[in-house]
Amino acid sequence: MYVRITWGRLNPGSWDEYEAAYVKASDVDTDIPGFRGRLLARDTDDADTGVSISFWDSREELESYEQGTMKEHLLPLLNKFFAGEYSVSRFEVRHEHGLGFH
Repeated sequence: MYVRITWGRLNPGSWDEYEAAYVKASDVDTDIPGFRGRLLARDTDDADTGVSISFWDSREELESYEQGTMKEHLLPLLNKFFAGEYSVSRFEVRHEHGLGFH
């Protein structure tokens, strides 16, 4: 399994609008090959930052999503909320416990 973690700082005070757009976009793109699920987490010390974590069966399916659906659908809806600070990391899961992804 693979995970994609995006950390970002939003424009001040835009979290609620961003979260609503994120949920709406997430509801649309659930039928994607290799996609297992995602979560959105808000920083408890800085209300304008957070992470999105998505789970994938394979690296190839993750990369296909990044070049297709995400680029065409998700990014145009969400990029306007970012204050210019964000990073994306991809990881291979080496151990999982209690998440139900077996």
